[in-house]
Amino acid sequence: QGRDALTIEWEDGPNVSYNSDSFTKEMSETAAKPGKVLRNQGDPDAAFAAAKDIVTAEYHSQHLVQAPMEPLVAIARIADGKAEIWACVQSPYGARKDIAEALKMPIENVTVHVSLLGGGFGRKSKWDFMLEAALLSQKLDGAPVLLQWTREDDIQHSFYHTTSVERIDVALDDKGKVTGWRHRTVAPSIVSTFKQDDGYQFPIEYGMGFVDVPFDVPHVRCENGQAMAHTRIGWFRSVSNVQRAFAVQSAVAEVAHKLGRDPKDFLLELIGPDRHIDPKASGFPDDFWNYGEPYEEFPINTARLKNVIRVAAEKAGWGKTLPAREGMGIAAHRSFASYVASVVHVKIDDDGTIRVPHVTSAIDCGFHVNPERIRSQMEGAAVMGMSNALYSGITFKNGAVQQSNYFDYNVTRMSNYPQKVDVHIIEAPWGVHAGGVGEPGVP
Repeated sequence: QGRDALTIEWEDGPNVSYNSDSFTKEMSETAAKPGKVLRNQGDPDAAFAAAKDIVTAEYHSQHLVQAPMEPLVAIARIADGKAEIWACVQSPYGARKDIAEALKMPIENVTVHVSLLGGGFGRKSKWDFMLEAALLSQKLDGAPVLLQWTREDDIQHSFYHTTSVERIDVALDDKGKVTGWRHRTVAPSIVSTFKQDDGYQFPIEYGMGFVDVPFDVPHVRCENGQAMAHTRIGWFRSVSNVQRAFAVQSAVAEVAHKLGRDPKDFLLELIGPDRHIDPKASGFPDDFWNYGEPYEEFPINTARLKNVIRVAAEKAGWGKTLPAREGMGIAAHRSFASYVASVVHVKIDDDGTIRVPHVTSAIDCGFHVNPERIRSQMEGAAVMGMSNALYSGITFKNGAVQQSNYFDYNVTRMSNYPQKVDVHIIEAPWGVHAGGVGEPGVP
């Protein structure tokens, strides 16, 4: 009622010219040119000059919004010089600090009660809605205030996952062997949300499936093109791994198709022998980010990555004969110190509708104690990943978000939910450090 009673005159702001179509074209043009070199291994220029064939592919990703079923909501009450706020929030300590500053009271006089999160996926790591509730309570002489965003406000005024263009060039010799790998990424950085930035990504972003690609290719170069942000960029489940795994694994499958190779076998060949990747010898940047973990204890282990590929393929019945208009795809990725591979069984109806009867995933997250929680995370990740791949995308026109609710920001529905998701957890001894499970299944 309070919101509906407001009469607001909005200013267009400095990003009124932001249009997704033209910005994607701009990013694509940037990706076609050399960028800031972040990883250089061997002599990529020579490899591409000597190549028998070069396969080039571009992968575009629009902004994504977290769109939890439970919109942002908070309750605030101020009494006797103290504030209490109840909210489903992922970052209560940061919220408490900012609320204290906004209300101009000592931080010890602010109490944040954290309720069950519901859906979050990164959006509730921001506490703007809690600040609103606290300031309104203060304006109303401390009266309790229940503030809830509408879904339209949540989708149109969020902190969005970045948009990106990923360009991958693959050099092949006369025997069809990959001799060079060049990956250029162009995407606005989340740094822009916190301070003025230069349009280039920072270590956390380029450490996610970009500079750390674990392929046994002698000549590798990873370059970052400049892209300035024109909206608020925020955290999103699996972060930059989303667009990187999509691009890298799609490129592998496309090259395998061109060569007439089995995608699973070709992927395993690209990864190469069992080893721990040597960051220095592989040309990784000095500031390579390993999910906050010491590399000596959490190295990139190609044996673990290949194992989840083999397990997922075996359990899915990889290679079996399928009916017409059905097929299987396979992808694998390391993120948050865990290794995941998924085989997706896809069926295309006569009207073109894409259905997913079966997803088979294998995860090696090291030592674990709650397999049911791991399975539930992976099952949910399969649905969220399917939504990201097939339906979801936030687009801007004249600086404004064009989507507003689930009818135009679509997600996987019960009518198209994967009919079966099998999760195979790799057993590990105590000595293998635990990795993540909440985010690695998504990309």
